[in-house]
Amino acid sequence: MKTVSIIGPDGQRVRAVGEQLEHLSSSIALPGREFHVLVGAGPESRPDCVVAVAGEPTADNLRVVKAVIGAMGVVVLLPDAHGTAWPDIPGALRVSSVEEVAKVIRSLRVDMKRWFADAHRADAERLDRVRISVRLAGGRLSKECAQFEDVDAAHATFVAGLRHAVVRHGVRFPSVSLAPPEPPRGSGEAVSRLETWLPLVGALGAVAMGAGIGRAIGHVTIGLAMGILVAVVVVALRLKLHREHSARLRNGEVQQALQQHWAELVTQVVARLQMPRVTEQLRKLETTGIGAAR
Repeated sequence: MKTVSIIGPDGQRVRAVGEQLEHLSSSIALPGREFHVLVGAGPESRPDCVVAVAGEPTADNLRVVKAVIGAMGVVVLLPDAHGTAWPDIPGALRVSSVEEVAKVIRSLRVDMKRWFADAHRADAERLDRVRISVRLAGGRLSKECAQFEDVDAAHATFVAGLRHAVVRHGVRFPSVSLAPPEPPRGSGEAVSRLETWLPLVGALGAVAMGAGIGRAIGHVTIGLAMGILVAVVVVALRLKLHREHSARLRNGEVQQALQQHWAELVTQVVARLQMPRVTEQLRKLETTGIGAAR
């Protein structure tokens, strides 16, 4: 059943019009043609139609009528027959009698086919906007969190940021696995073994070179000591460089694994987004008079 709000500056006239409309509504036995009158009801009552029992077209009255049109899209205007004529206002349906008001109310319909088409398009556009926004937020978070040294802290920060990127649009975060990725396995074991032997080879070469120099100058002990000292320095430098190189490789592998895991997580979240759809709410209106398709 449609609900009709009757408003106006003259309370007595508003009540009189409301009583007449109630009588006209109860005299109609056809389903979907009756309506319920709410005298002086505001927007909190969510009426289907507003009838403005207008007085003089003063600045205040004009402002109220235009505000109703802005909120409802249309208003039925019943001016005083003996008062000043009202100007033409887009969205205001001017009538001259209560019977004509009832006729307009009964004829109000919503083009449900067009409404559903617009709702479907709005739902699809909103879903696309949310998906794009979440993907962009995921890419930004991936770059920021990949710089963290602590893998667990990086993953927790990424998940929290991704969850916020979803719920800020009024969408529930989907049910996906949020477990951190497994640490990547070390790559290039053969290369690592080779690099482990390189410092020893260099050390032996330094000792041999020192011994050769000592033999050439006639002081083998001094040359051998110099060779051992150089060997120690060479081994220490090579081990330090090896550790730094291994750490860089490891960090690169960890960052790559994290970013790949996060990209897959974003894809899963975007694919499982469930948006509240306007079309589902519109179906509830099909059984009411205001929602009858034409």
